[in-house]
Amino acid sequence: MSSAKRKRKGLILNLIREREIATQSELVEMLLEKGVDATQASVSRDLEELEVRKEGGVYRVPLADEAPRVSAAREPWLKTPILRTVRSGATLLVLHTPPGLAPSVGLILDRGGIDGVAGTIAGDDTLFVAVTRASRMGPVEKKIRELFNSKN
Repeated sequence: MSSAKRKRKGLILNLIREREIATQSELVEMLLEKGVDATQASVSRDLEELEVRKEGGVYRVPLADEAPRVSAAREPWLKTPILRTVRSGATLLVLHTPPGLAPSVGLILDRGGIDGVAGTIAGDDTLFVAVTRASRMGPVEKKIRELFNSKN
């Protein structure tokens, strides 16, 4: 998958989380405002791939406990390497991703059922992963590297 598509998908997730969007044409316009050229057809495919659904007339990103598990194997576009992992304190990992990919990586980690992941907070290209206890840091970091083909 191209970096443009990864960026567009990340922006779509961020926009839907930030505001209520009722139509795909609204989403296309918002993407254009952010400098991302997209067609209604490409946005429609992205929404389907991201498992975004309409609820109450607006698009919603499924919650981790409501949605099926997501995996990098099922979403081959997420096989992009994590650029870097940094341990910050006893129970916090900081992941650096390609631009626009951190929210999608966070979603996979939140839904992935990885023992020791308490939750994530994502920016555009940086993701904080809260680990339940210090003894789980090594196994969590190893699993993340396996999922995303990370080299470091």
